Amino acid sequence: MRYPKELLKGITPLVIMEILREAPCSGFHLVGAIRARSGDTLEIGEGTVYPLLYRLEGKKLIRGEWEAGKGTRSHKVYRLTRRGAEELERQKATWRDFATAVSLFTGGSQ
Repeated sequence: MRYPKELLKGITPLVIMEILREAPCSGFHLVGAIRARSGDTLEIGEGTVYPLLYRLEGKKLIRGEWEAGKGTRSHKVYRLTRRGAEELERQKATWRDFATAVSLFTGGSQ
């Protein structure tokens, strides 16, 4: 299912940071991980992921380091910082509260 950009825009940083909390990875692998973990429900392409990675890096929520590839070209691998882990927990709490409030209007469980 394709979700409106407005909905994805709000959750994409949380999704990216959660994946990076579990393990460092490249932007290319993030795209695949988002798709796989969501059961092909969330389609967030490289054109969205890379600019967001640069913004998160600028806010010091993630750190990118170049790594030499094995038989391939170098690629940047991103890791969640301590500051990023703290921000992730804040965003997750906000998202849970928001989802609970919206469920009151949509007939979801409380």
